[in-house]
Amino acid sequence: MRRTSSIETLFPEGQDRIQHMRGRARDLWTGDALSDSRVLSEDEVRIQSSDDRIIMAAEIDGLDAETTSRLVGLRAGGQLRGANADLNPGMKEGGTPLHLLLDDMAVATLVAGWVWSQWWDPANGEMESRHKMEGVCIGFHPGSDALTDDGRPRVAIQNYGDVPPMGNPDDPIGWHAEIPDPSIVSSMRSRFLDVWKTQNGLHVEAGFQDSGTVPGGGRRAVHEYRVHLTADPETLEITSLTADPRILPYKECPAAVHNVQKLVGTRLPELRSNVVQHLKGTLGCTHLNDVLRGLADANYLLKAL
Repeated sequence: MRRTSSIETLFPEGQDRIQHMRGRARDLWTGDALSDSRVLSEDEVRIQSSDDRIIMAAEIDGLDAETTSRLVGLRAGGQLRGANADLNPGMKEGGTPLHLLLDDMAVATLVAGWVWSQWWDPANGEMESRHKMEGVCIGFHPGSDALTDDGRPRVAIQNYGDVPPMGNPDDPIGWHAEIPDPSIVSSMRSRFLDVWKTQNGLHVEAGFQDSGTVPGGGRRAVHEYRVHLTADPETLEITSLTADPRILPYKECPAAVHNVQKLVGTRLPELRSNVVQHLKGTLGCTHLNDVLRGLADANYLLKAL
């Protein structure tokens, strides 16, 4: 089973204005041959969010307008995730593509604006972050070189990496349909989650990337992780877990991967709650935690497998 998802954020009115977000996700089952493969589920979410992350409008395929309207006025973050849990009971133990998209919107609204650092005109001086982040994660621990004296991220020293499109032209069904426009300011949060069985047990691999367009074309990423775990197929208990940081903004960020071993022994359906419990604050990385929480969806995919 393979789940892929993406949330594209556009800024048609410019920086610090309304964010137009379009999320897509798909579950694909693959057999021994490409001809055996089939799509089991697809979902799409469209949200408009204010600069301070208040949801102003929402459309969700498959949900009526009255249900969707319950999201309007909520702040993306804890409020949105709480509403998602109400709309989708049982999500913590593994959910559908729609569950993932709504859960991911909570942080995507916060991260999307980083793309303006790639389009910033140096003639306007040094770009500054408005948000105080001290203590939020391991990269922003008190005293970190990533922070200014008043606790804001140092945008000027962030690391980035040029990245290719997520889809592989030699594997046309490996990624869901998306057609980002490389000429406009936009960010993209992309994920994949693979689940398969061998004689040695259950395997789960996940990839995660926050990228954006850059002047002149192409894409650049600020976050990228790859995570792999094995689990007992009967008990769903995690037997091994590794995290590979590919691209991260600050030199302090990769230290979070050393703490993922705290989750070995956890059952897959319990990951969403256990990640928050064991890797909170400066023990974890906000974006690595999002990857690890999402591994709970392997439980849902396993049932389809």
